[in-house]
This record gives sequence, C-alpha cells and structure tokens, in this order.
Amino acid sequence: MHIDNNASSKRLKSQNHTHRQKNLLMAVLFNAFQKTKLISFLVLIAGLMSGCVSNLNMLPELTTENIQPSQGIVVARVINASPYNLPFNQLTLSPENVNTSKEVKFDRLTAKENTGLTGSTVFAAPITPGKYALTNIRSFYSNGNYWYDRFISADVKFGTFTVKAGEITDLGTLIYYQRSVEDRYFETLIRLTETEHSEVLNKYYPFHSYNPLTVNTWDNDDRDQERESLFVSAAQNPTTYNTRYVAPDGSIYFLAKLGVIIKRSPKGDWSMDAVDSNFDLTSIAENNNGDLVVGGVEGKLFIKYQGQDWKDISLTHKDHIKSLVFSTSEQLDMIIENPSYVSIQRSRINALTITQNKASTNNALNWKEVNRYDTINGWKYKAWIDEVKTTVSKKSPLSRKMNGFSLLTLADKDFISINTIYSHASPVFAVSKSTTYHYDPKSWEVHRKEEKLPMTLVIDAGAIKLGIKKPGFWSLDGKTSYFTYNAETKIWEKISTHLYKCPNQEEFTLEKNCKVKDVTQPAKRKSFILKALPWYKTPLEAFAIVGFEKLNIWTAERTTTIKIVKTNDGGKTWKATAKELPKPFCSDVVTEVSDRWLISCNGVSGDFYESFDDGNTWNHVRQHENF
Repeated sequence: MHIDNNASSKRLKSQNHTHRQKNLLMAVLFNAFQKTKLISFLVLIAGLMSGCVSNLNMLPELTTENIQPSQGIVVARVINASPYNLPFNQLTLSPENVNTSKEVKFDRLTAKENTGLTGSTVFAAPITPGKYALTNIRSFYSNGNYWYDRFISADVKFGTFTVKAGEITDLGTLIYYQRSVEDRYFETLIRLTETEHSEVLNKYYPFHSYNPLTVNTWDNDDRDQERESLFVSAAQNPTTYNTRYVAPDGSIYFLAKLGVIIKRSPKGDWSMDAVDSNFDLTSIAENNNGDLVVGGVEGKLFIKYQGQDWKDISLTHKDHIKSLVFSTSEQLDMIIENPSYVSIQRSRINALTITQNKASTNNALNWKEVNRYDTINGWKYKAWIDEVKTTVSKKSPLSRKMNGFSLLTLADKDFISINTIYSHASPVFAVSKSTTYHYDPKSWEVHRKEEKLPMTLVIDAGAIKLGIKKPGFWSLDGKTSYFTYNAETKIWEKISTHLYKCPNQEEFTLEKNCKVKDVTQPAKRKSFILKALPWYKTPLEAFAIVGFEKLNIWTAERTTTIKIVKTNDGGKTWKATAKELPKPFCSDVVTEVSDRWLISCNGVSGDFYESFDDGNTWNHVRQHENF
C-alpha cells in the first residue's frame, strides 16, 4: 500500500547512523515540497527541524510547584485511532511570532507517563501567553542505541488558539486517523468540535484549581461543521480492530476505534453500532438473553439490554476494563487493571433488567470484588498459605507494576497469567515477568502456581483449536510456534513452517531431494513466517498466508514474498499454491468462521473478503467508504 504522508517519519535505527538519518530527512522534505503548498512546506520544515535543532522549548508537565501567575496553561488529549500501538507522547506548538527572532522557539509538551499504552495520552503544561498553532503530534521512544520516531503535522486549516496569563486553554481531543482511499492511505489529524472542556484537568490534575468560566479553547474559524463531518466519516470507517468476540448465537463482534462496534451475524450480514466514547474498547460479552456489555480504557463501561439502547455505567478513569465474561446469563464477571493491581469483580444483572414501559432509577451495576492481585501482596484469595520468611533481606526488592494478564483454558482447566515489570521501566521496551496460576472460574479462588504450561494460548482456527506457544527469554530463534492437538495421543503436535526448493528452480517442492541433470541433490529448506493464523477447513486440510523473507547482506534490508500455502496432513507438510490475496496487505484471517475463508484488511482499511472455494475467488462483503 502506498503511503501518502507529508509529515510523518517512522524510524527504528541506530543513533550512530547520522548520515542515513539526514538522507531520510531530506527525502521527506523533498516529497513534502512536491505535494504541498509553499506555506505548508515552510511549516513542515519548521516542524521537522524542531526535533533536530535547539530551536525548541521542552515544557515541564504541570505540577503544583511550576505554575507561574504570568503564564497560562495548555491542556490537550490525543487519541491514536490507527493500528500503530505506540501512543503519541509529544505535542509541539508554534508561537505566532516564531519566525521573527531566533529567541522565539517552538514549545513541546510531553505526555503524562502513567496513562499506559491505552491509545490515549494527555498533556498539560504552563506556557507563555500568546497566540499559537499546533505544529505536530509526535511518538518518540528510545531504548539504548535504538529509537522510534513518528510525527504527524497539522496543516494551516487546523486552527489557532490564544493562551492568557492565569487562564486555561483546553484544546480538547485530537484524533490521529489513517484515511484509506483505494490502494493509498492518508494520515489525518482530526480536531473534535464538541468536547468536555477541563475533563483532562479534572481527572489527571485535580490539584489545580481554576475558574470553569474562564476556560479558553480554539479560536473560531467557521470550520466546525467541516471538522464534525470528517470525524463522523472517520468513526464510521474504522481501519483497525482491537478485539474479536464470538457471541452465544454465533455472531462475531469486532471492537474498532472511537467506540465503534462492527457485528457479523451467523448468516454473514453486517451491521454497525457505537457507544458514546472515543476511547479504545477492549472487551465485550453477550449472554443468552441478548444483553450486551462492552468496556474499555478509562473505565468506560456500557450495557445494552435486549431491544433497548446503550446505557453508560462507567467506572473510575483509573481502571481499564480488560475482560468481560458472562459466567451465567445473569452473572457478569469483569477484570479491571491499573498499574498497581488486577481486580476481578462480579455483578448480577437480572435485577436491573429494564422494560420499555418502565424507567430505571439506577442503571449502574452493583459490583463485588471476588479476588485481587497486587504487586506487593499477591492474591487476596488463594488456596495456600505463604511461607513465613525467617530472615530479612538487606536489599529490599524493586517494586513492580502491572503489565497485563491473559486467560487460558487448557484441558478443561482455567489459568490466569500475571505479567509485571519494574516500576521504573517503560512498558514499551520492558521484559515482563509472567507467573501463571490455576483458578476456579466459579469462585475465582486461585489454587496453585503452574510452573510451565504446554501452550500460551489456544484459539479457534476454523475446524480445530490451534495452540500457540510464544518464545521465552532463552528462545534461540525468538519465533512463535503453532501446534495442533492430537486427541488420540493427547499430544500437541508442532506444525511445520518451511518448504523445500530445488537448486536453481523457482518452484517449491515437497521432496527433500531433487534430481538436477540426473544427479540427486538435497533440496534447500526455505522457512516462512505465518502472516496470519492458518485456517483449517477440516482437521487435516488447511490454508495459510505466509511470508518468505530475504536479507540483503549489503544493505541489511529485508524483502518479503507473500504466498498462500496448503496442507493436507494437519500442518506437518505444506505446499505452495497459485492462490492470491484479494488485496495486498489484506491478510488478517477471521479464524472463528468455519464455513468459509473470511479475511479482513485489519490495519489497512475496514474491508472484508470471503471465499467459498478455498481462495480461488473472493467476494467483497464489507467495504470501507472513500471520503
């Protein structure tokens, strides 16, 4: 897919390669010059160079000590509605008179660190009064000699704002979205026109008192209707999905960005729904009665009883809802996570069922905590007693914080794995320590630790369950392994990830030996990587989208050739086919579907394709709208 991007760069290189960085910068500038007007080009140069030279003020985050009466305060939230996981953590502003003197510099805000990898970041900093424009939003992370840098510039139509001494200027919510148009995408920065001003201050900086009547925002430029139309179009055309969920009736829900929910019925019909939230949705559950619950970042939680509208029953913004499960039709279990703990909570929903003829006076659920894991004390309810330490270590252990968890059902047993990192570590690069426990899903009491499980994850893969084993710290190749389960031997059998090719031939072969001019020679083994999970039409017949990588030893660049391969023995051997993907980069297989091969263009567009003849022909069943 072609990237038409006038103001972004994505780099993961050694900081020592300065010459290569300069060449990349010049290439970006030349591309921008060809595709933008002169004024936009000048703004772009300033924005790019603001990260390279000293013409930049790094503003400190708002605290109780750094508020000066002569300064104003700028507040903003940035939501990443793209497939890139790393959030935007820097926001650069351009003063009105930036070109008049070398003494006038760009101002850069840095995001609040403890918001986590949620797709949303908040900014607040004291700043000199004056008139400003947004230069760019930036995602910058470094780890030793390696760094990641991506920034998106705002154009001249984005607007201006004024900062006054002793007052708040709330820029509201800014959304980064990738707009897909046929085989190209355009990086788009959207400014919400309707937003809850001071929401960021109230939640993340409650120590700062202010007069709500003196909160300023963007200058009026009569473009709000245009911005609102752009936002609605972006929300209705999601390009990436966070989670897939199969409902009891066989419907599949896709949780998209900006509060959007895509539904595919068992018959293959598509529909769209949405909740009143721009945050990422991370979990969804439906019971046998058709009651639907969805939750996500900053404690956002919504319930929709069968035949009724969505109701907001959100929790505190500090708790991110990571899992929702109906253990019975009337009992809902929820797992929430924040940096200090994981909490499992339970509620019954039958008493709150609302009919269309009777209004409810209380829409919130009554939650009861059934277990908790924190980084200091471990599990609150467990089936063992910890040994009492008789000696006191001279060195206190470094404190840790949560870095996610996972649930797994294996051989009719339920397990939960808790991941933690050191409290000072960034979740972007830190290596997690994972501990797995066996638990009872009825009571959520934890029974014992599990030293080692045969699989990390078990998921649907069409006609079978596929086992996934992620590489450990001491893995030699660092690659994920895939397994099928043999019910007769009760053994997980590893599927192969290679083909064979005869010397000086382009076609792959199943044979390990080749005859070349009547001389038998060993075939070369060509390993591939799975670009998507394999789809099993039957327990033995399956198809997979794979990539063969080739490394150029002179330039250190890798090229990947995409192929569709087939197996007739469950994955022990594969052979190449002449089948092709419906579109380049459309390779996310919806493995929960077993009666057809369903593929989404997740991360590229909101398109879906299905095939009833094993990929020989494709039907375009859901299309992303051009706007």
